[in-house]
Amino acid sequence: MEQSETILIQQLKAGNDAAYQTLYRLHYGILCAYARQIVGNDFDAENIVDDAIFHLWEVRDQLQIDRSLRSFLITSVHRRCLNRIKQHQHELATCTFPKEERITAQDSTYPLGHLLEKELEEKIRTAIETLPHETRQVFELSRYEDMTYDEIAKRLGISVNTVKYHIKNAIRLLYSQLEPYLLLLLLLG
Repeated sequence: MEQSETILIQQLKAGNDAAYQTLYRLHYGILCAYARQIVGNDFDAENIVDDAIFHLWEVRDQLQIDRSLRSFLITSVHRRCLNRIKQHQHELATCTFPKEERITAQDSTYPLGHLLEKELEEKIRTAIETLPHETRQVFELSRYEDMTYDEIAKRLGISVNTVKYHIKNAIRLLYSQLEPYLLLLLLLG
C-alpha cells in the first residue's frame, strides 16, 4: 500500500471530512463504472457505490484495510452488486403479473388508475414524512423549492457533500419504500 493511501486511511479513521471528499473524488467514478457493468443500470450502481463509500465512513474508527483502498472498495461494491441482483431476482420471482387488459395509472376515467394515482400520492407523502429530519429538509428544499446544492448548503450551514449525501440517502430510502408501487406503475403503464 502506498504511503499516500496509508495517510488517507489514517485521516478517514480520524474523521477528516477532507479525506472523505478525497476518497469520494478518487474512487467514485471508477466504482460506479464497475458497478454499472454488474447491475446494468446507473441508478442501482450509484446507490450501491454511495452505500459502500458511506459505510466506510460509518465504520471509519474500526477500519482495517490490509490491501489497496481501491481493491477494498471494489470488493465491497462487488458484494453489494451481487446482493442487489439477488434482491431483484427474488422480487421478479415473487411478482405476479396481471393477465387482464393493460391499463395506465394515469387514466383517471378508469377507477383503478385513479385509485392507484391517489394511493401513490399518499404513499409518497407518507414516505417523505418518514425520512430523518435533516434528510427530509434537504430533500424538500431540493425538490419542492428547486434550490441548488450550494444554496441548500448555505441555508442550512452544512457542506455541499453533506447535501449530496442527504439527497442520495433520501432517494435510496424513498426508492426502497416505494419500489412495489413503482414496479406496479411500470406493469400498468
